[in-house]
Amino acid sequence: NTRKYAVEMYRNCGDIDYVCRKYHILGLHYGDGIKHHKIQPRTPQHNGKVERSHRKDQERFYYKRIFVSFEDFKEKLRHWTREYNNFPMKPLNWKSPNEKYLQFIGM
Repeated sequence: NTRKYAVEMYRNCGDIDYVCRKYHILGLHYGDGIKHHKIQPRTPQHNGKVERSHRKDQERFYYKRIFVSFEDFKEKLRHWTREYNNFPMKPLNWKSPNEKYLQFIGM
């Protein structure tokens, strides 16, 4: 295991297929001793940060662009992700998400 942090719990609405795909993306295996906490769907008090993130994605990315193909969508998403992850944000003490991540893992 090369991760510098431990994943203790993963929360979502309980869609086990989604959980397994997300674990795979994160390089984890379902049942690695990581607790899976099911939350009630459509409850902002449980997943407000995620809901806000989805809303911001809608406002800043999806509503402002027209995609002529799936390849076009993927290229625009790649560009948007790079831009977003390198933009300083007040909640992160004016660090970008990439800077904050590197600080978190000690680099």
